[in-house]
Amino acid sequence: MSDWESNDEYIERMLEEEEKHLHEHGMTRYEQCWDALHSAMSKQSKTIHGWNWPDEVLQRMEDIENEVCGGTEPDEDVWDLRVKPNGNHSYAGTYPVMRVSGDKIYNATYATNQPHWKELGLVFIDGAENDSGDIGFLLMAEDYTIITEEE
Repeated sequence: MSDWESNDEYIERMLEEEEKHLHEHGMTRYEQCWDALHSAMSKQSKTIHGWNWPDEVLQRMEDIENEVCGGTEPDEDVWDLRVKPNGNHSYAGTYPVMRVSGDKIYNATYATNQPHWKELGLVFIDGAENDSGDIGFLLMAEDYTIITEEE
C-alpha cells in the first residue's frame, strides 16, 4: 500500500489481482502457494533426504487448514466414489499431458484439501492418464457423474 492509496483502494486493487489470478489459474495466489508447498513436502517426504521433517510440515499444514477452514472431513462415508467424466478433460501445462476420458469410469475421492470442496463437488480422479500421483486430477461437480452400483 502506498502513501497515496487509501485502505479501501488497496483492498479493491488486491481483490482485482486475486480475481484475475483466480480466473487464470482456478485458485487464489494463496491457494496456489499452499498447493505448491504441499506438493514439495509430499515429494520430499518420499526421499531419503526428507528424514521426518516433511511429514511434520504436512501434518502442521493439515492442522492449520483445519483451524482456518474448519473440519474438512465429509459428513458421511464418501471416500469410495466411482465417477465418469462428462467428456474428455486434460490439464494444460503438464508434461506429459494429464487426461481423463469421458468413456471411462474412475475411482475418486473428495478433494477435502481444497477450499469450498463440498459446495463445488470437487473430486480427485485416481488413475488419470500420465498422472504421476503428485498432482491429482481435479474435477468439479459439473464435470463428472457419480456412478452408482446399479449402473
